[in-house]
Amino acid sequence: MINLGIVGLGNIFDWQYKALCDFRESITITSVFDIDTSKARSKIRDLNSNAVVFDQYSALLNDPGTDTLLISTPPHTHSELAEAAVNSKKNVIIEKPVCDNYESFIKLLSLDRQPGTSLYSAFHAAFAEDLIWFIENMDNLKEQYSLGRMTDIVCSFSDPYTGGNNIIPGKGVLGGSYLDSGVNALSVCEKLTDLSKYRMKSMNADKNADGTIISSTTIFEADDPELPVFEINTNWDLGINRKITVIHYENGNTVLLDHSKQSVLISTDSGSRTIALDSSCNDMDLLYANTSRERLHAQYHRLFEDYLNARYTGRDNTSSSMEIHRLLFGQ
Repeated sequence: MINLGIVGLGNIFDWQYKALCDFRESITITSVFDIDTSKARSKIRDLNSNAVVFDQYSALLNDPGTDTLLISTPPHTHSELAEAAVNSKKNVIIEKPVCDNYESFIKLLSLDRQPGTSLYSAFHAAFAEDLIWFIENMDNLKEQYSLGRMTDIVCSFSDPYTGGNNIIPGKGVLGGSYLDSGVNALSVCEKLTDLSKYRMKSMNADKNADGTIISSTTIFEADDPELPVFEINTNWDLGINRKITVIHYENGNTVLLDHSKQSVLISTDSGSRTIALDSSCNDMDLLYANTSRERLHAQYHRLFEDYLNARYTGRDNTSSSMEIHRLLFGQ
């Protein structure tokens, strides 16, 4: 049994909790900590949970009844909290991005961990049901549609975090659209191609008055011409919440992974290369649609399932996490 402590009870906690309830026989929430102690007590009371609410992070670190911490605080706090957790000999699950700069990420990986403890990066977008279905059926689709070589990938991640030209108060702490949403898109691309062969080619970004990125377009390329170029677009200024990945093939076919609707569509019309965020995609054939769980519930369910498998087989996802963060920070 994993005795889990949750650090940070923001909006994402509600989805994490739903998913964690799917694994009651393997994971018990024993403790929580949030800088807003009254909010933490209220949430735990509403859930009728027996978890202990700590009013100091140091007290949670010293709790012998908690062996694993899930850190879900704003990105700029991740490295400090994770470092303290590792030094306290806890297993650690860290929400994306693991750190808000590459130097802190490398420092965290270099810490001496207690033998047998895990350091796991929580890339929930990489566990989208549509993405997993596509990967599992990719070979059959290539044969059925004679897709040929994958030529380019375009990930567009938009969130309703902005109003007009200003980030809604409180969202600035997430680090901006590229840091918060770009890492999600990179975790999707990591499932589709070998990130170790890529480098950041260019990045264009629009920033708010305080320097926070509100929209960005970033292109990554590999030296191998057989590998697809991929582009990541992030935008918090559209007033919509939609996340899609469009994959183009050399014969003109286009596959659309709609992460928001949890569906996979395909088109043989090369004109679909212009698919936009607000496109209804009516001209595409539906191959798959998940209706069993809401999007974030489904993603966190898959993520915790993977974490349990990793924990009990002695593996982690440090290698893939390193490639994702290397590209995120343009290294």
